[in-house]
Amino acid sequence: MVVVTGWGGQPFLAPLAVSGACAATVAGVMEHLGQPPITGVCCAMALALACGLLLGAVCGGRGQAAIAVITLGVAGLIDATVLRAGGGRMLPGYGPGSPILRHDLTLALLAAALLVVAAMRRRGLRLALVAGRAGAIAAVRGVDVRSTRLAAWVTATVLAGAAGCALVLDQGGVTPAPLGAAASLRLTALVMLTGASRSGAAIVAGAVCGLAPGTDGAAPAWLDLVVGTSVVVGVLSREWRRTGHKPSLGLIGPAAGGLLRPVTPSHKHGAGFGVMSGDAE
Repeated sequence: MVVVTGWGGQPFLAPLAVSGACAATVAGVMEHLGQPPITGVCCAMALALACGLLLGAVCGGRGQAAIAVITLGVAGLIDATVLRAGGGRMLPGYGPGSPILRHDLTLALLAAALLVVAAMRRRGLRLALVAGRAGAIAAVRGVDVRSTRLAAWVTATVLAGAAGCALVLDQGGVTPAPLGAAASLRLTALVMLTGASRSGAAIVAGAVCGLAPGTDGAAPAWLDLVVGTSVVVGVLSREWRRTGHKPSLGLIGPAAGGLLRPVTPSHKHGAGFGVMSGDAE
C-alpha cells in the first residue's frame, strides 16, 4: 500500500483480499490436492504475481476514481467467491509448530517487507511513481508510466500474498471475516489517514486493525459503511481537485461541509488523507 497508494497515488482497496485469496489457495492445495505446505505457498505466490500483473495492466493508465472502483470490485469478488464461499478452512495434518518460532518468523517477514520498501525508496522507481501521478505530462518527460505502475502493483500484491501465506501457516487455517472487503477498506482508510507514503503508517494501521477489539469480522455494519463512504469520498474528491473540478462546500451547507472536510485530500504534510500528502507529494 505504501508503494502503490502512497507513492503512486493509486488507491489500492483490496490489500487484505489478495492476502485472503493467497491464504485460501494454500489451504485449498493442501486440503483438496493433498500437497505439502511448500506447494501451496508456491501456488499462492504465483496467484499473487498474476493478480499484480492483471491489476497493473488494467489500472496502469486509469485515473484514481476508476482504480478505486476496480480494486473495490476485486475485493468484493474475492470476498464472495473465494473467502465466504468456502467458509473457514483448516490445514489437514498440519502442526503450526512452536509459537516462539512462528512469532520470530512473522517478525522476519515484516522486516523483509520493510527492507524491500526501503530499497525501492532509494531507487528511481519511487521518483518515477511520484512523477507518474501527472500521467500524460510525465510520459512526455520520459517517464514510462505504465511500466512503473505495473512494477508497483506486482510488488504490492507479492507482499500481500506473502502476508497471506504467513497468516495461514501461523494459524493453521484461514477464516474469511478478517480478510474480506470490509477489512480491506478499514485498513486502507487507516493507512490513508496516518500517511500512506510512510512505512510507519502501514505498521500502525496493521496494528490497530489486528489488535483492536472486535477485529475478527464483528465490526458493526454502520462502521463499515462510514469507512467505505469516507474512502470513496476522499478518492473522488482527489480526482475532482486534480482535474480542476473543485466542489464548492457552500452548495452542500456548512454542516455537511464540516463533515466532509476531514476526508477531503489535503496538500499539507501529514494532514487529511496521507495518500495525498507526506514525502511522496
